[in-house]
Amino acid sequence: MPVVAAILFEFCLRELRLRTLANRSDRKLSTLRWIYPAERLRVQLHMATDEHMSAEAATRHVRVHRAARRLYQLRAALNAHDQSATPGAAAGAGSVVRARAYGALARAGFADPASPPRCSARSRC
Repeated sequence: MPVVAAILFEFCLRELRLRTLANRSDRKLSTLRWIYPAERLRVQLHMATDEHMSAEAATRHVRVHRAARRLYQLRAALNAHDQSATPGAAAGAGSVVRARAYGALARAGFADPASPPRCSARSRC
């Protein structure tokens, strides 16, 4: 009987700890800033993997990761554009990728959303 009591006591302590962590105010997701449902799911996954991470920190991590991925895609598109035989082949796709990368950078807080992205001399926006 004492073994069962000890196991039951441990389960009760675990449930109590999980409830107190779930009721923390810094881990609640506000609905006002969520435009993209996929971003909300990624934030919830980050918060589920680390129980000490706040909602703001998880949101920041997800947005920075998205911006880095978009910059990588932009770099790959520009390299493909430089290596293509016809100069105008990937110009349209490059501007779409550039706009997506700039939007992700603005959302992560690395770029000013009011100013448009600058274009280089060899590419068009």
